[in-house]
Amino acid sequence: MQRALDSSRHKAGQDEFALRVKVALLRKKLTLTALAEELGLSRNTVSLAVNRGLYQPTRKRIAKHLRIKL
Repeated sequence: MQRALDSSRHKAGQDEFALRVKVALLRKKLTLTALAEELGLSRNTVSLAVNRGLYQPTRKRIAKHLRIKL
């Protein structure tokens, strides 16, 4: 049961980060593709970092670039 709770907390944090990224992109009038280009990364890598919580170093770069909380 503990594992299920940990998993749901992780998912909630992931969703919050994805929402912050999407709001920041809208405010800056950027697309995920444009963000990836600015960071010198593939769109797929950025998408997986934002939406799936993969690639922690990439998530940190995204947060820093968009000036949002990780």
